[in-house]
Amino acid sequence: VDMLANTHGSFEVRDPSEGPQGRRATPKRTAAACLIFAAVLGIPFAFVSHRRSSSAPTSAPVLGSIESSALIVGGIVGSGRELLPLRDYQRVCVEHAIRNNTIVALPTGTGKTLVAVRVIDYFRSKRPDQVAVFTVPTQALVGQQAQYCRDQCASDETVAEMCGQAMEHWDGISWKQALRTNTIFTGTPEVFRQALEKGHLHPGNISVLVLDECHNAKGGHPMARLMREAIGRAPPGERPRILGLTASFADGAVQQLGRLEAVKVELELLLHAEMISPEVLEHEAPVEAAAGAEQRWHQVHAPAEDLESRFGAVLDELIRMLVDEVDPSRKIRSISKTLGRLKHVLGQLGLEGFTYALQQNVMYQLEQRAERLALALSPEAEAKAAQLSEALPKLREKLGGYRDPCAKQPALKVAPRVSKKADVLFRLFREELQAMGKGIVFVNQVIVTAPLAHMLQEHVPGCHADFFYGELPERDRVEALRRFKNGDVSVLVATDALLEGINVEDCRWVVRFDAFNTTKDHIQGSGRARGVNARVYYFSNDPAV
Repeated sequence: VDMLANTHGSFEVRDPSEGPQGRRATPKRTAAACLIFAAVLGIPFAFVSHRRSSSAPTSAPVLGSIESSALIVGGIVGSGRELLPLRDYQRVCVEHAIRNNTIVALPTGTGKTLVAVRVIDYFRSKRPDQVAVFTVPTQALVGQQAQYCRDQCASDETVAEMCGQAMEHWDGISWKQALRTNTIFTGTPEVFRQALEKGHLHPGNISVLVLDECHNAKGGHPMARLMREAIGRAPPGERPRILGLTASFADGAVQQLGRLEAVKVELELLLHAEMISPEVLEHEAPVEAAAGAEQRWHQVHAPAEDLESRFGAVLDELIRMLVDEVDPSRKIRSISKTLGRLKHVLGQLGLEGFTYALQQNVMYQLEQRAERLALALSPEAEAKAAQLSEALPKLREKLGGYRDPCAKQPALKVAPRVSKKADVLFRLFREELQAMGKGIVFVNQVIVTAPLAHMLQEHVPGCHADFFYGELPERDRVEALRRFKNGDVSVLVATDALLEGINVEDCRWVVRFDAFNTTKDHIQGSGRARGVNARVYYFSNDPAV
């Protein structure tokens, strides 16, 4: 109502059944409300707008027009759902994206996804015969953004989630059926690149293409290939509107900060778009970014040990012994590959973490690997899945004899049960983090997530931790985030799958347990800590650099 009222100077509402006598002046907010509800209920009326005079002609904002305003506001009434209003800076972004290809660069937590949904609303209303495509860089993000579209689109849209190895084998019939029954497609960029390459999907079918976390669009990344090989080669008249979203377009090595302008121009050229970063005023900022909030970076010093190098040869021999018992011909690469990663666990956490990973993680990860291969629907993948599944019972049996790795390799008796680095982390929890509330510990490798979560619960009284990584089954990812949101767990140990886009509520602190090398990791990792006076702790990086 306010949006319409502020756009126009004065209003008159006419009842057509009363002729000229039905004309009467109406207060602005009342008339605006009449317009909205009459449009929704189908009541006939005539609407006259007298715009404010201006000394210079100005172009009316797209969202200020009755047509597009009714699109967004009417969706609130018609759908029965509570839609989020646009803040001023979000409105600027939507206006720009409706007129031109746009890259929206805004900090984490400022509502870029809402901008995308409102742009989708506009193009779905203008081009109902075309679909909207919302690409995200990881499978973990697909479900979240799909649900956001279902919850926040002004009209009831049918949203498809497109990811996974099974998508590689979709044919033209599968895509034809999907295009007939869905209006919005969310998925990873490779899915859409392949569909466009094979002719199952055409650029002309798409009204708007959203590239979430678009800083990934470089080199051989599927998002970059989607733009170069599929969208960029289409005739200009057949290309969709492009909307990129990013909190950190300088996705490169930290020492390349001097190339910011060049990186920006490269991304704009690839996306055929202009980057905008409208000012977020203090009164518009989310609570966690408002004045008075202070995000502080701290460097944590942990003594160097290099356990992985010291015990590398011993661990290689231990792993060789186990693989010889299960897969002597070395036909199943995933077994030796997964076991080989255990050396990193010893280096990061010590013997206790290594033993836990050996007994609890190896089987779980290989079982999940077999499930993913079975779903790939290719003869080669199915053969690998059958081979791996056949070997798993034997591996489970043999792992029983490795409950005490020191008994198999006495040289491990001198390895510390807890690494100095892990001990410093546990002390940080006991002295500071436990009292601060919920937070995330980021690690570089999947194999470290579960053992570190387990050790936190063992060494920090009252700590409840869970783990998260991109290849977890969706049900487990959703459950981990639900438990964190509800306070059932106060700590998530996660890989960078939790860095980009996934909504993590009420996170008061972040620990970067491992080293990172890119500006994106710094910005997005820090952006997960959204609470008032949030803190970020670096174990291997200097916050000042």
